[in-house]
Amino acid sequence: MIAAAYRYADSEGDLPRELELLSYIDRFGLGIFGRAPGVRELRAMTYAENVVKAYRERAKAENWAAWASANPGKARLLEAGASYGE
Repeated sequence: MIAAAYRYADSEGDLPRELELLSYIDRFGLGIFGRAPGVRELRAMTYAENVVKAYRERAKAENWAAWASANPGKARLLEAGASYGE
């Protein structure tokens, strides 16, 4: 899931299932599940969203090294996403 979100943010992959579900929840509410979503599902959606947000934030930065220094948690998240497929 992390790698899929990273590939999507990098324009090399399709919208991950977790982000698709999150967009449906934003649009239609939690009722689309027909049940309460589980903690794993919610975490996966949040994690995927965080990867994409961090990727886009870093892309706007003039200096990636300075951005990584100022945002170590986000930088680690992106490093994990980039290395998952290796």
